[in-house]
Amino acid sequence: MISRKNTLMLAISFATVAFFFIYIGIFSTPKVDKASAGPYHMLYIEHTGSYAEFNDSMKKVQNLVATKKIVKIIPFGIYFDDPKVVAEENMRSWVGILIDKSEIAEVQDLVNKKVLKLKTIAKQDYARTTFPFKNMVSIYMGIFKVYPALEEFSTRHNFPQFVYKKTGYEKYYIMEIYRKDAGYIEYLMVYP
Repeated sequence: MISRKNTLMLAISFATVAFFFIYIGIFSTPKVDKASAGPYHMLYIEHTGSYAEFNDSMKKVQNLVATKKIVKIIPFGIYFDDPKVVAEENMRSWVGILIDKSEIAEVQDLVNKKVLKLKTIAKQDYARTTFPFKNMVSIYMGIFKVYPALEEFSTRHNFPQFVYKKTGYEKYYIMEIYRKDAGYIEYLMVYP
């Protein structure tokens, strides 16, 4: 027989777990729309391999810019390959931070030394959505909630099917911008 104390503890535990999942966005439904966004000034490294290694690459970028006078560090990831189609060891991505145009001179030495790459992506059209960003679990929850919504949007709007390309792949991607200060992750899929 379950005592009253155990019942109360079980109820508190259940409520805590339920609150946590609500907090990280399990009941959020991503709404995908067409939107123009950019330009983006990106300081990044190229990564080939599992997307799960993102954190290690991001730490490397953040350590390299730690001594620079960058007002606001906004992490991002650009993912070029579909994990359902491409072997994990061949998946390509860019991992880095978005910087203001006025900060480019501050990081030019890292670019000149070929430690980091610098690229500006002009304003363009994207399929865009957001998802709550509370902690690292939000990123994984976003994968399960947002990517199916993006896939449904691309099917509904007749986007071309993903095809692996060894070269020329850089113009089609999904970018995740981690706007922790604003409380959300922004997802941008290039609009063909």
